Amino acid sequence: MWSRWMFLLGFMFLGCAKKEQEVVVFLYLEPSKGVDIQMFYSDSFLKQFSEKQSSHFYVEANTPTESVFKINSLQKVKRLRFDFNTDEELTVVIDSMTIVYNDQTHRLKPAQFKDWLLPNQQANVRFFQEKLIVNTFKTGAIYDPYLITKNLQKYLD
Repeated sequence: MWSRWMFLLGFMFLGCAKKEQEVVVFLYLEPSKGVDIQMFYSDSFLKQFSEKQSSHFYVEANTPTESVFKINSLQKVKRLRFDFNTDEELTVVIDSMTIVYNDQTHRLKPAQFKDWLLPNQQANVRFFQEKLIVNTFKTGAIYDPYLITKNLQKYLD
């Protein structure tokens, strides 16, 4: 009798344990100046981004680079935000982005970024020769240009 209870208890524990989800984001880009790109992720559409849910990748100036960001989360990732951590205005050419999520690969070309990425008020985006061109500019004392995704679950599930 006890063995049945232990089996049932063990099954419930293992069955209810949340599985950690891995998300890998490959961003293919070339900046006009060396820049530390910080990718934040959030498991809530309304919650603020936090440092502990982010990773960094430094990219040299005028060097085409595949930056790789890895995320492990117990919740579904709903939003991403790419911050260009610099005090200088710059131009970033983004060739493409690949997101690997739940063993599915989503390859995005710049034309698809229109539906996925939104710039904040310190970044302008335009499309030129199959590439997304991001120009950052200062608008005041605080300089924090970034791109943010719409709800990823709409696209990844």
